Amino acid sequence: MVRDHTSVVPDEIFWKFFDEWPFAELQSALRVSVRWRRLLLVHPSYWRSITLGAPTLGAAALFIVRMSRAEMRPVLVIVDLQTSWEALSATVFPALRVHGSHIESLYVTVHAADAPGVPRYLNVPFPLLRRFRFIVRMADCVSNRAVLPTNLFLEQANALEDVLLRDIDLRVLPVPALGCAWSVSFSQGSRRSPPYPLPDLFCHFPKMTRFWLDGATSFADPAYYDLEKWSQIRVFLFNGYRYLLEPLLTRSQPLASIRCVHMVNANSFIADSMFAHLSGLLELVVLDTDREHVGTFETCLMDERHIVRSFRETSRRWEKRESIDHNWIDHPDMATRLVSLCISNTLWDRVVPFLPSPLPSLVELRIIMEPEPDRRHPLVLFLHYIMSQTA
Repeated sequence: MVRDHTSVVPDEIFWKFFDEWPFAELQSALRVSVRWRRLLLVHPSYWRSITLGAPTLGAAALFIVRMSRAEMRPVLVIVDLQTSWEALSATVFPALRVHGSHIESLYVTVHAADAPGVPRYLNVPFPLLRRFRFIVRMADCVSNRAVLPTNLFLEQANALEDVLLRDIDLRVLPVPALGCAWSVSFSQGSRRSPPYPLPDLFCHFPKMTRFWLDGATSFADPAYYDLEKWSQIRVFLFNGYRYLLEPLLTRSQPLASIRCVHMVNANSFIADSMFAHLSGLLELVVLDTDREHVGTFETCLMDERHIVRSFRETSRRWEKRESIDHNWIDHPDMATRLVSLCISNTLWDRVVPFLPSPLPSLVELRIIMEPEPDRRHPLVLFLHYIMSQTA
């Protein structure tokens, strides 16, 4: 007779063992034994997220069953569909309405044909909701756009912190349920779309301190030229048409009061406007942060007041000097103010030739060693270059 040695293992050990398992593995583990099933059905990992990723009645049925069995456990609910599906309004969306009281995070990504019907199922209290994301696919394909109503969440989402809206329209009147959110990401259209007038997000998100703007949006509302509105923003991230940002910087200087600014695309005018806010000594960090897209990296400047200005780069812009979109690295006093440099070894041969020389104030050099097959180790050459320029 085969002995089950796991029977002597305490429940606490299995409890920790299940902590990092994804739902697919936990679902299979339900069939191992009666004991495992008992432990898994009360383990937080099993209820960490409830996802609908396929437009089938079977997937919708499992989604609804898990929602009901979650009872009052806080859950992350994800609805992510690539295509339009008529059964959504009769299956999944009513479940959101019934179980809104224990949804902690709600991520909805649907086709533009289904998006206008979503808000009508969100007019119930979501008292635990902290993160809300509503993304519309193929928004340019339909004329009827999704609009958030003023009675969203029945004005009862007091725990809401993080909101992401993509191709969603906002009314002129504020939506009270959004008033508590401090982290806001808003996007309309794509970089190939005509500019979309940006609504007054300061009105809809009065507590906003982190502001991410994406897509083809223009600063048409007068509120964006009021410096007092920008005074509460601590982090601003922009990924859109560069020429749309220039009027804002020309008519006012909203970035001056923002502690951290990140630009995915920038030109010389924007770079100069950002660099002008930095005072005193500077630290420069150049890192490979996105290994999935080869040649994509980020540069970041920080002054002695801990004001941060960063750019997202692609290596092809550094291969030829005339192809660089911005010129902050050529600023006249960069050489005398730069005291610290941190760089990935994979980027040294692209970035270092553009640094000013000599660097008389440089006192710290950090190199992040990342794997780079089929290339000669650059550390010795890199150190030699820096020492020769600062000698």
